[in-house]
Amino acid sequence: MIKLMQKTMILLVSLLVMLAIGSLSAYASITPTQPAQDGNGVYQITSAGELYWFAGLVNGTLKDVEQNRAACAILTANITIPEGEKWTPIGSYGESGEMAYTGTFDGGGCTISGLYCDNTSTSDRTYAGLFGYNSGTKKT
Repeated sequence: MIKLMQKTMILLVSLLVMLAIGSLSAYASITPTQPAQDGNGVYQITSAGELYWFAGLVNGTLKDVEQNRAACAILTANITIPEGEKWTPIGSYGESGEMAYTGTFDGGGCTISGLYCDNTSTSDRTYAGLFGYNSGTKKT
């Protein structure tokens, strides 16, 4: 009877560990999603996925989408980045500033929280935050 209880306990603990690991990996996964545009072509960013997509557009990292360093956007909702998600800043220095973000980014009075920037493995270590290197316009 004691051995059966021990085996049952081991099985339950194993299941809990597997569930915890599965939920962590599912939690740290943002799918970049193209945001809607208004009549002036300004991207209306409402989610973390749309923010990541916009950064990819500016940085030229989206598959089959042409880079647009001058794209404009407005936040239309508060955004929380899930824990464990790494962020690549919008715009970078490049060789001599040629990769800077040149568009307008309007915060719309909204907030972005949970942003984590890990740039310890890049040469652009001084360019960290929501924007890496910017020569455009930022509004709050």
